[in-house]
Parts: sequence; C-alpha cells; structure tokens
Amino acid sequence: MYVRDVNESVAFVREKIGNFSPTVAITLGSGLNKLASLIDDPITIPYGDIPHFPVSTVPGHEGKMVIGKLEGVSVVGLQGRKHFYEVADQP
Repeated sequence: MYVRDVNESVAFVREKIGNFSPTVAITLGSGLNKLASLIDDPITIPYGDIPHFPVSTVPGHEGKMVIGKLEGVSVVGLQGRKHFYEVADQP
C-alpha cells in the first residue's frame, strides 16, 4: 500500500464522518462484535466501500467501521479485521 492509497482511504472516511474525530479505536473481533451496537449515533462504513481498505473474509467478522460515541467517548469500532492467513493477493 502506498501513501496515496492511504490518503484516499482517509479522505473517503473523513468525507463520511465530517468533523467528527474519534479518540479511541477498538478492534471488535468475534468476542467484542456486539459492542458496536452500543455505539451512539453510529456512522457505519463497510470496509468494501473504503478505497484500498483490507476486507476480512472470515465468517463472523462483519467487515464494517462503526464510528460514534461509546459512554461519551468518541470511538471508531472496527468490526473484524484481515488475518495474515487470508488470501495474500486481496487488499
């Protein structure tokens, strides 16, 4: 992945969330996936919509970014992640 790819990903997400600025990121794997439902005023972005963003193919990994407030804290919850054992030629 190149710097310009990262910049495109960031620009896409910023366009979706406006001036909202998460201070905490949480990887919500299989065990924490339901925590996303507790995020207030969520903005949900499927990984597949984000340019150059890796998409998980593992069952149970939602593949979504959920941005909002959790207990008053600005958060981004990453529902799922790409594992090293997943197909290497996918972004």
